[in-house]
Amino acid sequence: MNKKPVLLVTGASGFTGQYLLQEAKKQNFFCVSLTQHKPTQSHEICSDQTIALNLLDAKSVNDAVRRIAPEYVVHLAAVAFVGYDNVADFYQTNLVGTTNLLDAVFNHAPSVKKILIASSANVYGNVVDMPINEQTSPAPVNHYGMSKLCMEMAASLYANLPITVVRPFNYTGPGQVDDFLVPKIVRAFATQQSVIELGNVDVSRDFSDVRDVVDAYLKILQLPCPAPLFNICSGTAVALKQIIDILSELAGYEINMKINPEFVRSDEIKILYGSPALLEASIGQYRKYTLEETLTSMYADQLRGR
Repeated sequence: MNKKPVLLVTGASGFTGQYLLQEAKKQNFFCVSLTQHKPTQSHEICSDQTIALNLLDAKSVNDAVRRIAPEYVVHLAAVAFVGYDNVADFYQTNLVGTTNLLDAVFNHAPSVKKILIASSANVYGNVVDMPINEQTSPAPVNHYGMSKLCMEMAASLYANLPITVVRPFNYTGPGQVDDFLVPKIVRAFATQQSVIELGNVDVSRDFSDVRDVVDAYLKILQLPCPAPLFNICSGTAVALKQIIDILSELAGYEINMKINPEFVRSDEIKILYGSPALLEASIGQYRKYTLEETLTSMYADQLRGR
């Protein structure tokens, strides 16, 4: 009979989910994964149990949560690519999928101790005063950010549930798909491309390593009385050129950057970095990886995959 604490993870087959499951199992959780598609043999999930379902199917979600009876929940499932062009999917998945899950937990998981919901720093929009802290007023500038803010507001209606919302800033690491900027750049260097096409190059972001992010998530999950909201960030803005320079040194050559107008977003957030003060006051110093270490591991991972 299982005596480990039961952790339910949505979006478990995604980039963050895979790292979180690996770490959670090391910490003696019994991990149950909810995924939209049944994993193939070549894409197995590091989980004790995997259930394939669509979070928009409320009945299936209720049935699954009733059977699982989780004590902890980490909700990662989302449409997470800002440039995704189906606006309705943002709100269906990020808002309706979340409320279906919370309804099911409220009705069928009486022993739940903590629910962590992954939102996004995109809810802040273009902020003048930096660093951004948890008291900064949200002002999304795209549908991804707006859908996440709507999700947060909907979650606030479940006052009887032990919910903590996290707003991660940009993070990356080995295994992230090339739809995202940093792995796209890493792949270009690893494959010795002479030219890379980019969109908005005059941007700075707060970057963390995915391994540090999931470590923070699990520490928050086990806090006795967490704050209802945490920024997950490094506290430093990194310019795109800095990433290019680090990878140029790793690869031993300079790449030619070409601006592709099709990649330029009019609603691009120019600079974004946050304050980890509240987070670190609650869980202590959690960051282990520098940007150079993260990019080095991503570059090596791409070379192995060539």
